[in-house]
Amino acid sequence: MLAVAIYFGLLWLNYRRWQRSRRMRRRRRLARRQLAALYDDQERELSVLALILSNSLTISTMQHRSVWTRQRNRAFPEITRGWDDMEWKRNFQMSRSTFAYLCSKLRPKLQRAHRVRAPIPVETKVAIALWRLGTNVEYRTISHLFGVGISTVWVIVHEVCCEIVRCLLRTLSRFHKDMRPWQ
Repeated sequence: MLAVAIYFGLLWLNYRRWQRSRRMRRRRRLARRQLAALYDDQERELSVLALILSNSLTISTMQHRSVWTRQRNRAFPEITRGWDDMEWKRNFQMSRSTFAYLCSKLRPKLQRAHRVRAPIPVETKVAIALWRLGTNVEYRTISHLFGVGISTVWVIVHEVCCEIVRCLLRTLSRFHKDMRPWQ
């Protein structure tokens, strides 16, 4: 009987200790939330004050942007019109008729209708991707050559390569049914 009383007494003490630690955790959590809210309020007030001060200091020196896009040289399509078949094959690693076939097959997937600025033609996109794959020059060089941004060159190369794999891989490459590509 004494052992049972001691056992329940210890259980009761442990339960009280658990309740006390639980109350302490709740208080600490509440204090952290209140402190975080105080810091957020102070940070918000400081950012508003900094915004007001920065606007009052820069109103007189603020410049008005007239154009939001960079003017680039887009003369490359005109240059390629004067190339003969040998120059075309030397630069793009394929004939002009193969290039036209590739453009016609990829046109439904690559053609976009932008509302803000003029879209890049499909022929230019395919030419950018083929130039990158054929010459392995930097994106910056291709960017200057075709008159588009560096990140645009990367996006176009990635997009054209993905569409070539998605649309044309099955029609242009045929494996024997017993031959596996990994062997």
